[in-house]
This record gives sequence, structure tokens and C-alpha cells, in this order.
Amino acid sequence: MSLPLHAVLAKVLRVIDGDTFVCEVGGKPYTVRLSGIDCFEAQRTPKLRKQAIRAGITLDKAFERGTQAKLFATLLLTGKSVELRFNPADEDRDHFGRYVREVWLEGESIQQIMRKHSSE
Repeated sequence: MSLPLHAVLAKVLRVIDGDTFVCEVGGKPYTVRLSGIDCFEAQRTPKLRKQAIRAGITLDKAFERGTQAKLFATLLLTGKSVELRFNPADEDRDHFGRYVREVWLEGESIQQIMRKHSSE
């Protein structure tokens, strides 16, 4: 069960955090990580602590940003049909086994939407 490298349509089933979601392609579930996006975690984990230190912010502020990113992604993507595109500059999968893809919704790049939202 492998996600194709060519562009495919998928239905977003649920959002895990601001940069990761589960979608369905051909009746099979796939976990996808947004290419080029690294949101703060939406749970208080050791990784969130590292992210906060690296960003020079408090753990509470990092958690707030992660929670906001997850909420935004949930409202934007859940239940929607999206196009998944493989970028040859990326690996097919990350070290967690998630597929890394550019994601498009109604002709707009989700990555661009996320970047714009995070800068507001």
C-alpha cells in the first residue's frame, strides 16, 4: 500500500496536528505531512519543548501556537477533497513513515495558506 508519486485526489479524514493529517485515497488511509511546513506540536511533548527552546519562546506559547495551527488546519481541511502532489525535492516519506506531499485545495496551496495565516 503506497501512495503514488503522481498527483492524486484525496479526502481528508482527520487532522493530527498543524502539518499532518490522515486522508483517504482509493478507499485506503494514508498519513500525510505537509511539505515545507513544520508547525509546533499540539501536545505537550519533549518535541514541543525542543521547538520552544529553538524558537526562543515559552512552552506555553509554543503549545498555544501548535493548538492554533491544528485548529486552523482542522477547519481548513477536514472532510475536504484535496490534491496531493509529490515534490521531487522531498523524500517520498519522512522518518516516521508519513508521506510528504504538497497539498492543494481548490487550486490553492495549503502550504501558502498556512504560511500566510501564521504570519498574521
